[in-house]
Amino acid sequence: MNKHMRRFLLLVGVGSLAFSLACGGGSNGGGFGSGGGNGSFSNASLSGQYAYQLSGFDLQTQGSVPFREAGVFTVDGNGHITSGTDDFAEGGSPSSNNFTGTYSVSSDGTAAATLNFSGGGTATFDLALANSSKVEMVEADNTGLVASGIALKQDATAFSTLPSGTYVFRKHEIVVSSTSFTSNSEVGQFTITNGTVAGNVDSNSISALGQSTITGTFNFPSTANGRGSGTFTDNNNVTTTFLYFIVDASHLILFSTDTGAIGIGQAEKQSGTFSNTSLNGAYAFAGGCVPNPLLASR
Repeated sequence: MNKHMRRFLLLVGVGSLAFSLACGGGSNGGGFGSGGGNGSFSNASLSGQYAYQLSGFDLQTQGSVPFREAGVFTVDGNGHITSGTDDFAEGGSPSSNNFTGTYSVSSDGTAAATLNFSGGGTATFDLALANSSKVEMVEADNTGLVASGIALKQDATAFSTLPSGTYVFRKHEIVVSSTSFTSNSEVGQFTITNGTVAGNVDSNSISALGQSTITGTFNFPSTANGRGSGTFTDNNNVTTTFLYFIVDASHLILFSTDTGAIGIGQAEKQSGTFSNTSLNGAYAFAGGCVPNPLLASR
């Protein structure tokens, strides 16, 4: 049963609750309380096109199975999500579904959104606006799916051309089988020239370190929402497939589409020349790991 139908079945009988969280009266955007700041946010603070990326766990399955989600949506500045496409992977083949919906923004920048999927089902998210271009997201419904992520405003002028130039990227992927999960992390660099890719990647798969060259393709994105597809092939002739979502000419969101693999990442255009002196001073960093869900308790 895919995510969208599971959401539909679990939300039957509580649809009015989901609606009240996203569209209830007053200035409370839903789920965060009324706040107390002197913010100047409103529904107009969300307007235009956004790309998003989510990581989470499905608590309705044995052992709490991880999932990854990404997509694009358009909002009108008046509380309506006029269109959207959601891509979801939990194991097996990834699924894709279109949606519309509603949202409500409080003056303090907290908000909520309800997505109504064309294939059936509803999802509710609590939001926190850093500004009109960056939105933190957390799933806030009764579907048993627990996730958090971010939405970034897109530059629609970048949809009319293929991504081009040299990018650095990172990607984390979990390969799902019937008995185990294999985690793989990658970081590297690639150059796109007329849709053709050449680059290098360092990988870590269960403490097995590797390096390889990659070739591949970036197909032309949708001029409507900046969603496109691509492939990477390493020097062992292993090909992986992915979707990419254009944030702007320098920033891409990545989403794995191989059967049995769940993964997300990002790519950022590289600039400047580099040497050992390029790294100098203090840096902040963050990292994380995903525990084996088969070892988790219900």
